[in-house]
Amino acid sequence: MQIVPDIYLVAGGVYGENSNVYLINTGKELVLIDSGYDERQLQTIEQSITDWGLSALPITHILFTHCHFDHSGNAAYFERRGVKLYAEKDDAEAMIQGDDRTIGFAFRGRKFLKCENIHVFGKEKESLTIGRFIIEAIHVPGHTRGSALYVLKTGNKDIVFTGDFMLIKGNNEDAALGWNGGVDYNKKAYFESIKKAKELDCDILLCGHGAPCMSGGSEILNMLYKEALVHLRD
Repeated sequence: MQIVPDIYLVAGGVYGENSNVYLINTGKELVLIDSGYDERQLQTIEQSITDWGLSALPITHILFTHCHFDHSGNAAYFERRGVKLYAEKDDAEAMIQGDDRTIGFAFRGRKFLKCENIHVFGKEKESLTIGRFIIEAIHVPGHTRGSALYVLKTGNKDIVFTGDFMLIKGNNEDAALGWNGGVDYNKKAYFESIKKAKELDCDILLCGHGAPCMSGGSEILNMLYKEALVHLRD
């Protein structure tokens, strides 16, 4: 599914699967946002790349929004293919150790296949240039200790990849908070991250689950802040 030119949804909810995987085509290489977690999603990713005529281009980078199994379970598979993996430092550590922060227990106790080397985002905001795109990683702890948003400006559209930092309700009319069952979930940190995120200017929100929000992204981020004020304040 093409979102806008060069940005695709290549696995996830619209394919009858759990978590969304997005792809950025730089023209010379492919970048994934998250990896999915099982063989079926790997097959969907590969088929989507073929369907869009992109199979001649290599997948060179994966940027992880967070370490939860349904978003990073295929990480080691891609690492073995020589793909560079990137995550915020705390979630990188969780993916290397394969501990309960990856919430395998929520997927019938499945074991997380540990990664060996993950490139770390160690700052609150950090930019990565891949081909002709500049992708900004923003640390937003709360859902996990190392959750990240990725901001991409393409054409006249500003896009934010959110992972499970948030969900979108209904027909893009409201926002919902992310799941709070992770072992390193932190309500106070999550509130502060949402407060920070509402200042972002964006058109498109691409979440870890559900359909794309194709317009009014900044307004939805403000609705998320409303939810945080209601549910996250002590």
